[in-house]
Amino acid sequence: MGFISDVLEQIKLGQYKSAAVILEENLQDLTLKPSAKIDIMEWIADCYSKEEEPGEASKWFENAARAILELPDIPQIERKRKAIKDIEKAVDCSKTPNDIERIKGLTKLKFSLGPNL
Repeated sequence: MGFISDVLEQIKLGQYKSAAVILEENLQDLTLKPSAKIDIMEWIADCYSKEEEPGEASKWFENAARAILELPDIPQIERKRKAIKDIEKAVDCSKTPNDIERIKGLTKLKFSLGPNL
């Protein structure tokens, strides 16, 4: 994961979109554990959020939430808790009138996981 220093350098320079692009490129690394990929997805979302690209941030928080739900090595209740947090972040990023359908889909996903945990 030598790319991390490049990402941190871009963040230090305030170049969040460049940092997100580097992270996206390295997300395909087959040697990364699923949990590391989720951390990277959340980091990508944070970068887009700081870059004021809420649509991209929301998409990446949703991707992370869906990936969390597929982790076999974490108890189901913990997966749901973590996924709900990322779904809520995705909804928070989607607060424009153009995002109504996205918000509906995210809300449906959240409530399909059961009551707030």
